[in-house]
Amino acid sequence: KSWDGFGIEARIDGQRGTPDDWRKSADEWRELGATHISVTTARGGLEGPDAHIQRIRAVWEAIS
Repeated sequence: KSWDGFGIEARIDGQRGTPDDWRKSADEWRELGATHISVTTARGGLEGPDAHIQRIRAVWEAIS
């Protein structure tokens, strides 16, 4: 069977670390063949949905 077209989803811990840490993690996953990256923000002390959205945007900007 062929693995062609089979995606790999990586997860970045967005509640910890710095933009440099997020970028390094994303680069490492991409080198391993990751095709998708999701960001977790749970249990990071963020208050309310707007704070979570803002953090996800910050991670996105760092890894894009």
